[in-house]
Amino acid sequence: MRSLYSKGVGWLVMVGAMVLVTTSVGMADELRVATFEADATPPVGTPLTYQEAEEIVEPLIVRGIVLLGAGEPIVLCAVDWIGIGNEAYDAWREALAEAAGTSVQRVSVHTLHQHDAPIADFSADDLLIEQGIGGIMFDRAFVEGTIERTADAVRAALEGAQPVTHVGLGRGLVHEVASDRRLLNREGRVQLMRFSSSRNALARAAPAGRVDPEVKLVSLWQDDEPLVVLSYFATHPQSYYLTGGANPDFPGIARAMRDEAVTTHVHFTGAAGNVAAGKWNDGSTKYRQILAERLADGMARAWDATERTTIEADDVGWRVRSVALPLAEHLDAENLEQIVADEAADPVARANAARNLAWLRRCEEGHEIDLSALRLGPARILNMPGELLVEYQLEAAALYPDDFIAMAAYTDYAPGYIGTEIQYEQGGYETGPVASRVSPQVEHVLRPVLAELLDFEAFAADRRRLEEAGYQLERSVVHRGFDGEQCWVHARAAVIPADAWDNPIGRRTVILTAQKLDDSGSDVFHGLHTFRSRDAGLTWEGPFDEPTLEREELQAGRERVVSDFTPQWHAASGKLLGIGHTVEYEENTVAPVRSRATAYAVYEPENHAWGEWRELEMPDEARFQNAGAGSVQRVDLDDGTILLPIYFKEPEADQYHVTVLRCVFDGETLEYVEHGDTMTVDAGRGLAEPSLTRHDGRFYLTMRNDEAGYVTHSDDGLSYQPPKRWTFDDGRPLGNYNTQQHWVSHSNGLYLAYTRRGLDNDHVHRHRAPLLLARVAPQRLNVIESTERVIVPERGARLGNFGVVDVSAEETWVVAAEWMQPSTAETHGSDNTIHLARLKWLTPASDEE
Repeated sequence: MRSLYSKGVGWLVMVGAMVLVTTSVGMADELRVATFEADATPPVGTPLTYQEAEEIVEPLIVRGIVLLGAGEPIVLCAVDWIGIGNEAYDAWREALAEAAGTSVQRVSVHTLHQHDAPIADFSADDLLIEQGIGGIMFDRAFVEGTIERTADAVRAALEGAQPVTHVGLGRGLVHEVASDRRLLNREGRVQLMRFSSSRNALARAAPAGRVDPEVKLVSLWQDDEPLVVLSYFATHPQSYYLTGGANPDFPGIARAMRDEAVTTHVHFTGAAGNVAAGKWNDGSTKYRQILAERLADGMARAWDATERTTIEADDVGWRVRSVALPLAEHLDAENLEQIVADEAADPVARANAARNLAWLRRCEEGHEIDLSALRLGPARILNMPGELLVEYQLEAAALYPDDFIAMAAYTDYAPGYIGTEIQYEQGGYETGPVASRVSPQVEHVLRPVLAELLDFEAFAADRRRLEEAGYQLERSVVHRGFDGEQCWVHARAAVIPADAWDNPIGRRTVILTAQKLDDSGSDVFHGLHTFRSRDAGLTWEGPFDEPTLEREELQAGRERVVSDFTPQWHAASGKLLGIGHTVEYEENTVAPVRSRATAYAVYEPENHAWGEWRELEMPDEARFQNAGAGSVQRVDLDDGTILLPIYFKEPEADQYHVTVLRCVFDGETLEYVEHGDTMTVDAGRGLAEPSLTRHDGRFYLTMRNDEAGYVTHSDDGLSYQPPKRWTFDDGRPLGNYNTQQHWVSHSNGLYLAYTRRGLDNDHVHRHRAPLLLARVAPQRLNVIESTERVIVPERGARLGNFGVVDVSAEETWVVAAEWMQPSTAETHGSDNTIHLARLKWLTPASDEE
């Protein structure tokens, strides 16, 4: 019989009452684990998801574990099917709960989402049975039999449960498997879809996009003996399908390879709704094995990196949150009922309508979905419904940037795809009416729940240290991936108020600029690109090239480009003003003697692009022939006046000087008015790359020098005290040198972001990683060492060229791209990630700041 299920139809319901069930019990019983397995292969001649099963290429399986000793048993189960939804999902959980002797809320059943595999939805099938066409989606007897076999396997497994003494955690990069399916244009609309396979040259050439490239492994041990391995990776599991041959696809092959290498392996698919292998896979049959080997290779790396810790029953916890999800507006009961009952309608349409109608009715009846989290010692594992888009997985990891967070999606399949609010505005398959049964407001339900599920008391921050710092740190990723030839550098962001630009979801818009650097050569920069977020960093669009800021030819063999660019919102004019400086090249090498100017450009929201760049006119003096505002922080005063620090020298001089310009900007033209004191030091190349801030009515300037960073202050922003070297509060040298420092100014305190020596980072060029943040004592102008914290970790690449932006009164960001020079940076784990360190202030900024 031909299967009539069409992938990803329909979605969810209204937000209902939410009940939190938390269990974290320390029992006298020892912690034990039982592993189970059952056959899930459909008989030949019965439906797969899209067509009849004509052959069995490889058997499909059910695998899972039962954790015993930490309160009622906990069951995790993974099935080689595309999806299990509605009352079929209820039936699976109830059967396994009864077999394990536990409650239904302590059972989480997942599918891996292979496409040449069955689907199960009893609620939809019941509607079709009423019309005399039951069984067209799946073989009910086979599904019920599989549930029974799995429950029997659970009962049998309990008899052989083994003591658990250790938990192992490991991560490994999976190369060239995952890629973003949704390719967006400048307007923020999906212009091209890149599914599980693609032969479109543009789609294959586009960047991999936002994915989670790590496979995460959790292993349970009895002393030195591994008992079971759980793996988590976010990608659609298809190489090719619609073959009529039931098979577990490349994750199943990878799982089998790891069975042979280590022990019983249970694999889960993460939040893979918008992630697939399309960039790396043209759909030819050879890629099934290639993708499997790449995934298995990542699993092997994660296994090799595994670190074990002891674990007891007290270290295991289970949290459940039951939620009602907002129903998609396109679901209309009367229309769906007519389609299901229409004997002349296409049977596929009737089956899809039945799935939509079944979900709609359950939601209207107040049905809620269980979301859960398992704590295993230092690890937390989230269990989530439907085809969740990867942004939710990345958001969960960002909440606890230094912890081990894994996610398995595809519990109850009934909701279909679940995107973020802006993704419903972007268009595309995943958030369209064919695929999604929930409304865009689903984001506002799920994000708070993610935070609550992960909030186990064992991971609570030290309140004393938190209060001393004044903020909580979260970290996320804007972009990642390195081609070995060019990398992103100078990543800096600006925030546009919600009421200033048209934003379809009414939030602030973030514009982040970066430019490419040749991996060979020194400071060989190329044109500016822009990333954009319309939901405060949850999702990102781009990168988009900026034609007005590309390299330009001055004469044969000599080129110029705008570099070291920093965008910032200019409130008085209501414009986004970006400022950098020019750099000239001879035969793709920085010209030894060159002019340099401050360059600026204004972003044109109507074109979603930067306008033509212009040069700031300076006094006609020799010392300003090489003068620019590269990589600086400026201060915009309330009246719109701009205090812009620059560094300058005569073209053939050796030492740079620093001064602060007073400028005016009318929304189009930046105009020099005057400049303040000029400063340098008799060391190295003098002072350069100054950054300015205002805090409690006073101005502070930090500057780069070859030997040490320098700092000074001013009451009016133009006249400064003699610069002094940065020190810790006990008088010791701070250890920062020959790179930028930038300010974080907040009513909670004044902070410095910087890099320095002395952190086991001698392998990093000029010790430019990790990126640190610490409080500054404003009167003494030194760094309070006890408040120093790593905000972006060291992975071999330098992080010295970064930016700071105030997102709101509650949040400030520090943005840094991994500069992939020298080539050894990659061997330490760097991959040109653009890091986003979010400082969530414990007390919002006051109006004065």
